[in-house]
Amino acid sequence: ENGELGLFFSTNVGMCTVTIYDENDNVEIMEIIDTDSQSDFYFDLSGLSAGEHQVQISFGSANFVGTFVLE
Repeated sequence: ENGELGLFFSTNVGMCTVTIYDENDNVEIMEIIDTDSQSDFYFDLSGLSAGEHQVQISFGSANFVGTFVLE
């Protein structure tokens, strides 16, 4: 089981798009979240394949990317 990914926002930035890609740049999860209504978000990773993945968080002109590995 791959568990979940938690994202925690210390500052409200409004609406964000969270996208999780597999190692072949295929979109596995895409969700629009509202950081004005809550600050903690969890994404179920149990359906994702093993390997390297990227999470992209986008709002306004900001774009943040991180990498994680599922075994």
